[in-house]
Amino acid sequence: MLERIALTEATVILFWIPRELPDMQAFTTNVEFGYLLHSGKVIYGHPNNAKKIKYLDWLYKIDYNKEPFLNLDELLKKSINLADELFNEESYEILPLKKRKILERK
Repeated sequence: MLERIALTEATVILFWIPRELPDMQAFTTNVEFGYLLHSGKVIYGHPNNAKKIKYLDWLYKIDYNKEPFLNLDELLKKSINLADELFNEESYEILPLKKRKILERK
């Protein structure tokens, strides 16, 4: 329950999916990704060798008109930049959810 509240309140939701089979299936992540994708706050990536992620790639491209990140460092930097863009310099705090900008979806 707390995780769901935190994701709802998050400014940016990062998904890095290094899925390997059979050791790291992480199929629950597919459900979470789909559930949160329409929030407009998702940023997503995976390594080149990730398995069973083509559908997630397609959804991300359809909803955000962007390619998934294939480098974790780049994904993290972009996530930080997006969160920084929402920082209110006058009050030095993150804006309440209803006042935040939402990542542009296509």
